[in-house]
Amino acid sequence: MMALVASCVDPFAITKIESTRQLVVDATITDEPGPHTVTLTYTSTLSNDYSNRVFVTDASIKIIDETIDSVIVLTEAVPGKYETPSTWRVRVGREYTL
Repeated sequence: MMALVASCVDPFAITKIESTRQLVVDATITDEPGPHTVTLTYTSTLSNDYSNRVFVTDASIKIIDETIDSVIVLTEAVPGKYETPSTWRVRVGREYTL
């Protein structure tokens, strides 16, 4: 027995949406050992990949532990990607501000 499977892909045309550029914060911060990452980009036009992303460089990013007044300063590992020290992690039950 043989089966023939065919498909057709119709392009979906999206009209251009006018908007102001917005900051996008993508962060992964857990109670596991680091480094933990924060990636900063600006919104961009729609596409099928991430090749048109605009990274935010030279930003100042801090994580503040409000319980003990501790401040962790993140460093820029690559353009737009900031990391905590590898030994740092959050403690369950405390509040943090990015």
